Amino acid sequence: MTYKMDMTEFNEVTGEFSGARRYDYFLAKAAEWKEVWTLSSSEGSVTMCDGQGHECVPVWPHADFASALAVCDWSHCKAECVNIVDFMQKWVQGMARAGYFFAVFPTLNNTGVVVNPDKLREDLSNEIKNSAKIRFLG
Repeated sequence: MTYKMDMTEFNEVTGEFSGARRYDYFLAKAAEWKEVWTLSSSEGSVTMCDGQGHECVPVWPHADFASALAVCDWSHCKAECVNIVDFMQKWVQGMARAGYFFAVFPTLNNTGVVVNPDKLREDLSNEIKNSAKIRFLG
């Protein structure tokens, strides 16, 4: 079950955080809540291209962030939750094999942080390990 989004937090994260800070926020929330969100339609998950022509699958840490981009070309899309195990074992591996990248936490004004699947797997695995240590010590 996802965490409750506060509009103050939503506005701060989307309006004030840099791409790097949203990336860190994504890692922390995905590790804590064990879920990742994307947008999908009857044709499957949405994709986007970055400035270098990389085909990317956008991901967010909460349905509200994903739903905020369900406009224009994506207005027919809905936020879809992917549990962290499926994301790490199926999505990340599948995107790596297909040559896709991830656009982590795009907003209406920013394409997000574009990372290859191996980098995202490493960063998210480290965040999960670190959050487990903190809970154990706390």
